[in-house]
Amino acid sequence: MRTGILISVLLAAGAINATAQRRQAPTAPGKFDYYLLSLSWSPQYCTDMGDDPQDPQCAPGRRYGFVVHGLWPQNQDGNNPRTCSPAPRLDPQTANSMLDVMPSEQLIVHEWGSHGTCSGLPPADFFKLTRAAFEKLKIPAQYQRPNANLTVPVQQFRRLLADSNPGLKPEDFAIYCDDTYLREVRVCLDKNLNFRACGTRVRDACRIDAMLLRAVK
Repeated sequence: MRTGILISVLLAAGAINATAQRRQAPTAPGKFDYYLLSLSWSPQYCTDMGDDPQDPQCAPGRRYGFVVHGLWPQNQDGNNPRTCSPAPRLDPQTANSMLDVMPSEQLIVHEWGSHGTCSGLPPADFFKLTRAAFEKLKIPAQYQRPNANLTVPVQQFRRLLADSNPGLKPEDFAIYCDDTYLREVRVCLDKNLNFRACGTRVRDACRIDAMLLRAVK
């Protein structure tokens, strides 16, 4: 009887270990379901960082609104790949080509290693796709570069964003804020950059009625 119990325990432990190994195994580049475009509200980031004038994103007069945080390969079940292969070093031309929409060389390098390597694309093509995704999403004019802080009802922001982007449905994007301020907007796209429904774990993280958009500087 004890032998049978021991065998059952060992088999169960082996199954758990095998499951863990499958989860930890690196994903082959290009094996994912869709992209998640993450756009950060730069004025909030810079406030959080103390408006460091040495930060290329936050130097006086840069006046960034939404900037690219990343274009992330995603899976429908929420189990998303990262660092799928060793990251070839980015050539300076590719990195510099993104600084107007992704104003941090350190961020560009990080995003390539953590997420771009899972796309199955070479660096230049991945960042061209990232730019195309950024340019596809149309931000309502009043939210692009406000000169003063704006208090915006969350549902109004969602409605105007959808109205500005034909084909964008409520289930295709998520808004992220804290208890006061807008931080990010995330949009789900298929591999051809068409809007599509988000998978598991991509949900609004904004539980307030109205949020504050900090003014650009």
